[in-house]
Amino acid sequence: MLGLPVGVEAYFALRALHERLGRATEEPTRPANIIAISRQRGAGGRQVARLIGGVLGWPVWDKQLLDAMAEVSLGYHSAEAFAKADERVVGAIEAAIASFFDPSTLETETYLRHLNNAAHKVAESDCITVGRGVHLLLNNHNILRISVGASLPVRLANLIRFDRLSDQEALRKICERDRRLVELHKKIRRKVDGKSPIVDNNEAEYDCTFTTDRQTVQDVAFCILCMANRRFGLGLSQIQIERVFTLDLNWEHHSALTA
Repeated sequence: MLGLPVGVEAYFALRALHERLGRATEEPTRPANIIAISRQRGAGGRQVARLIGGVLGWPVWDKQLLDAMAEVSLGYHSAEAFAKADERVVGAIEAAIASFFDPSTLETETYLRHLNNAAHKVAESDCITVGRGVHLLLNNHNILRISVGASLPVRLANLIRFDRLSDQEALRKICERDRRLVELHKKIRRKVDGKSPIVDNNEAEYDCTFTTDRQTVQDVAFCILCMANRRFGLGLSQIQIERVFTLDLNWEHHSALTA
């Protein structure tokens, strides 16, 4: 679905999710293959995911995961409410106070519960997930865990160039996103393991870590495809994998891809 408007991608992905929910009693087939990409803002992880999805024909669950969370909440919470929770990790007391001013405010525990349910639902079929700590939630799945990052100068340059931000604005957004990511991962690890993590970021959680300082997003996507081909036994030929270098990333919407 590479190149389709994000709304169209979300429509088809949600329709597929709805159909799977309706087939819950059917005999299960082979375990789904999942590529979970964790990324730093401005490092190009979103483009990498879309390139891989374009070659494999798998749906990419990025912001579309918020719609899936709304669906598994049975409409009790909206995608917009989950999007707000995406922006900030909120405790129970703070959420209770904030709800007086904004009824859509979600406590982190509620957010994590629906994130976990949505992650497991979309993981019922082959897919690629982007961010939100999904790589920590799918412990019992056939999953390839990838981290995509870059140095601060590269990330700043990308946001300044493609999002047209000032130096200070770009730095502020990167620092805020990094802080929220650390907080979210801490809470997920605590929920999964039942105890507070010893370190903020454990590189051992990933099968492979890439940086885009000296590699293009196409190079990174190519490497991940080779890994997935071997790990999942996809049977892709070299020619099929090399399609990643010919796909159009729709650069006029680049800022939406780097967020």
